[in-house]
Amino acid sequence: METININPNSQEIATVAIEEQKCLRKCILEAIDSYFNSVGDSIELDKNTLVVGEVESAMYEGIMRYTRGNQSKAAKVLGVSRGTLRTKLMHYFSTTHVGGIYRV
Repeated sequence: METININPNSQEIATVAIEEQKCLRKCILEAIDSYFNSVGDSIELDKNTLVVGEVESAMYEGIMRYTRGNQSKAAKVLGVSRGTLRTKLMHYFSTTHVGGIYRV
């Protein structure tokens, strides 16, 4: 994602964005580590599919909250088409975020 900023403090803004990305990554890694420590070897599912699905669904839910249910804005933030967004929302949330309905 490319951001053009004419603010004289653009270097400072870029540094903050990088630090926020590191924080998000750290939080995700801690959550994944905690999950795997809690289940140990007891789970026999495809862990990759399980983790990707949980992370992706949380990301879509978070984006929908951030955009207050605005699918056009959410699609733009995610860098996907509105159709792709709607498909993912239907997959993860049935009608919760689709068809003009926004309930979390």
